[in-house]
Amino acid sequence: MEEINMLIQEINMISKIETPYVELKIYPLGWDKTLQVISFMDTDAADSILNLNIVPDDHWAPHFKIFVTTSKEGFLPTKMITKQPVMIEFFLSVLYKTKILGSNIPGKDMIIVFYTYRQLKNCLIILTERTTFMVQFRRYSIVPRLFQIIDEYPVKKMEKQ
Repeated sequence: MEEINMLIQEINMISKIETPYVELKIYPLGWDKTLQVISFMDTDAADSILNLNIVPDDHWAPHFKIFVTTSKEGFLPTKMITKQPVMIEFFLSVLYKTKILGSNIPGKDMIIVFYTYRQLKNCLIILTERTTFMVQFRRYSIVPRLFQIIDEYPVKKMEKQ
């Protein structure tokens, strides 16, 4: 019986590990508006990907690449890349400048490739419930995205009634 209780405690500890969604700011070059996004830190991703609906159309250039995924579709095509590098603010004074691929990521604003953290010279500490930098920290968000896309048809149907 004691072994079963210990196993239950271990399972409960594992279930408390949060999904690594982190609120970040991005600064598209040539655009004066700062965008707040929720990013998923993916240790297995090959590239960082931003949802196409977040940045205006004139910031994208055609670029095609296909990624294999574990979702039921089995792949994620990217159709665009930012024309100019985008500045990603992880913390105050922790900035990373890069071009980002664009795709309609299901259920996410942004996916950050784990290699980005390595590029930051390991200055970020990634823990089970938060990411830290010196005395600053960001708890993981339970919300996977800020930019929700809704189907307009039901809204228009309700307006007619």
